[in-house]
Amino acid sequence: MLMDNDDVLQRIKDIAGFEDSDTTLKAVIELIKARLLNLIDADKVPDELSYIVVDASISRFNRISDEGKTSSGENEVSATWQVDD
Repeated sequence: MLMDNDDVLQRIKDIAGFEDSDTTLKAVIELIKARLLNLIDADKVPDELSYIVVDASISRFNRISDEGKTSSGENEVSATWQVDD
């Protein structure tokens, strides 16, 4: 199943529960697609790699305002992000 931008957007919203973030999500999706296309040297994301756009977009969206954070902690709760999505 070939996924267009609206399909990717809806899948991300379904998986992560994002509701009113269309503009931000669309920007993130475009950046992730551009990055992937550059890595695979292609003009279009192959259907078998569309999951990468979804997964990486969710990961990137979740780090907005926390770019570069490698760890944080509060009481006994901590968070660490990978830098290679």
